[in-house]
Amino acid sequence: MGRYILRRILQSIPVLFGISLITFLIVNTAPGDPALLYMDRSSNPTPEDIQEVRRELGLDKPLPVRYVEWVGRAMVGDFGTSFKDKRPVIDRISETLPYSIKLSVISILFGYVTAILLGILAAVKANSWIDYIISFFSALFVSAPVFWVALMAILVFSVKLDLLPTSGWSDYGNESIWNVARHLILPVTILALRDIAGMSRYVRSGLLEVLRQDYVRTARSKGLQERVVIFKHALRNSLIPVVTVMGLSLPALVGGAVLTETVFGLPGMGRLAVGSIANRDYPMLIAINLLSAVMVVLGNILADAAYGWVDPRIRYN
Repeated sequence: MGRYILRRILQSIPVLFGISLITFLIVNTAPGDPALLYMDRSSNPTPEDIQEVRRELGLDKPLPVRYVEWVGRAMVGDFGTSFKDKRPVIDRISETLPYSIKLSVISILFGYVTAILLGILAAVKANSWIDYIISFFSALFVSAPVFWVALMAILVFSVKLDLLPTSGWSDYGNESIWNVARHLILPVTILALRDIAGMSRYVRSGLLEVLRQDYVRTARSKGLQERVVIFKHALRNSLIPVVTVMGLSLPALVGGAVLTETVFGLPGMGRLAVGSIANRDYPMLIAINLLSAVMVVLGNILADAAYGWVDPRIRYN
C-alpha cells in the first residue's frame, strides 16, 4: 500500500504542473489590467505611471518568463502579493482557510452520517412510503439551486421566525457555544443538503444490491438480527461508490462552498475566491486554484487507499 501511494503521489506531480500552467495562462490572458486595481485611481494615473506599476508587478515580462518565475517562488511557499490589498497571498489564505475547513468538516460529517442513515432506511424500507419520501426530497434538494435554498432558509428561519442569524461567524471563546452553533446551523445544513440528497441515493442503491447477495441470505438464515446483517455484513460492502464520492468532496475543505459562504457572509476561502475574481486578483486566483487541485489529487489518493479497507478483496501492488 505504501509503495502504491508513493507512486500515485509521484504521478500527480506532472498533473499539478499542468494544472498550474493552464490556470496561469487562463488567468493572465483574461481581459482587464490588474495594474489599475493595484494603483490608487483617484490620483488620475498617467500611462507612464501605469507602465511603471506593471514593471513593478512583473506584468511587462513575457508569459513564459512570468510562469517560470512564479513556479520558482511557489515551490518555496511564495505565491506572490495580492493585487487588491498588497499583502502576501499565503497570509490571506492562512487567514481564511481555517474558516472553510471548520465549515466543511462539520458539514461533511453531518451530511455523510445523515446520508448513510437515510440510505440504509430507504433500502430497508424499499418501495414503501418512507422510501418514496426520502427519494422525493433527495431529488428535490439535488435539483434545487444552492443559493435559492440558502435564501429561502434565511427568509424562513431568520426573517420570519427570527430563530437564527442571517449571516456572520462566531468563534468559540469569544462567544457562547450556543451562539456559535446558531451561526453554524444554517450554513452547515445548506452545505450538507446536496451531499445528503445525492449520497443517500448511492447508499440505497448499493445496499439494495448487496442485500440480494447469497452471503446476506446465509447470514439471515443463521438467525442473525437484521441490524447485525445490515451494519456488520452488508453496509461495508456497499460503500465503495460512497468512498469515491467522499474523496471528491475533499476540495471543499479549501474552497468551502462559494455560494454558501457568499450568501451567509462567512470569511472563508469561497468568499475570498469570489472577491478575487471580481477584483482580477491574479496571484490569489492562481494560488486558490492550485490548492484546490492539490486537494482533488489528495482526495483521489485517499479514496483509493480507503477501497482496501472497505473491500478486503482489493489489493494494491
